[in-house]
Amino acid sequence: MKKEFLQKVIPVLSLLLTLVCTACSGKEIGNPEKLLLSLNFDEGSGNQVLDSGGQAQPAEVKYLFTNATANGTEHITAIAGQYNKEKKQGFLLGYQRYGRLCFQVGTGEEWLTLWADGENLHKYEWNHVAAVFDGKSGDMSLYLNGELAGERSIDTGAAIAPAEKEKLLIGKDAHGESIAAGSYQMFSGYMDELKIYGKALDKETIVAQASFQAPEIAYEDIGLQNILTEDIYKTQFHGGPYQHWMNEPHAPV
Repeated sequence: MKKEFLQKVIPVLSLLLTLVCTACSGKEIGNPEKLLLSLNFDEGSGNQVLDSGGQAQPAEVKYLFTNATANGTEHITAIAGQYNKEKKQGFLLGYQRYGRLCFQVGTGEEWLTLWADGENLHKYEWNHVAAVFDGKSGDMSLYLNGELAGERSIDTGAAIAPAEKEKLLIGKDAHGESIAAGSYQMFSGYMDELKIYGKALDKETIVAQASFQAPEIAYEDIGLQNILTEDIYKTQFHGGPYQHWMNEPHAPV
């Protein structure tokens, strides 16, 4: 235990020593007695770090999972979509890998993207999702379970350019990536009561639609059952999912 603790502490001490000694190497910078930078990391919350020495402006901490947008932000798992991004036509509603909602629309001249800025989709629960494009009022908005999750202004009078040569797909991205084993960006979960309107719904209507008592979902109803046990071609001691495919789950072992 002591050895393991030291292994964890040594890199931290090295970092501290490097910061302290930086001003001592090479040419002197100003007054050598003056504290150039002091980061205590005592903020406790938020994504900014402050210089208690008062020499530097507050800096943003670039944490990998801030707002859940790291690694593959633009890879959207589709809920519904009919679009051609190159021609800036159609629409795509979906979510990013950590459950952050995204609504994208093409006007023929622009490809507009709106990210939810709040809670992500709740796992193992029903979620009510609504996306609104209102060209008359110049507004795009996203709702999650009756709460406004994201909003942006657009040009008044803008309209969705129809992607007439594209298929309307539910639960699959028509332009998603593919590999030999299958397609990415496939919806994973249950879907019920999907509606697409030819007009922009107001907030009151969306809140009313979302105010229902959703039944609980038993894990047995959504958990994958092991259908590969009797597969003579599946190695019994090879890590893997009960169904479908995933990439090298045994690699860390």
